[in-house]
Amino acid sequence: EDHVAEASSQAEEVTPEIREQIASVQAKGAKMAFLLLDESVQQQYIEVSYQELAAFANWRRSQVAQQESGAVPPATEFEGCWDLLNHDDKK
Repeated sequence: EDHVAEASSQAEEVTPEIREQIASVQAKGAKMAFLLLDESVQQQYIEVSYQELAAFANWRRSQVAQQESGAVPPATEFEGCWDLLNHDDKK
C-alpha cells in the first residue's frame, strides 16, 4: 500500500506484481498472507519490523528528552510526527 501511495503521489505506474500482492493481502487478511510466505521472506519482514521498532523507540526517547525543554509537541502527538517523517529519516 505504501508503494501504491508513493507511486500515485509521484504519478508513477504501480507494477502488476505489487497490485497482486495487495489484492492477496486484502483477500486473505494480513496475518494469513504473512503466514503463507516462505519462511525466509517472513524472516526478512520480521527483521525490518524489529529495525523500525528500534528506530521508533530511539526517536521517541530523544523526543521525550527534548519535550522537557518545550522543543517538541506533547507525547500524544509523537506517533503522528513519526508517521510524517521521511522513510530515510527513520533509519
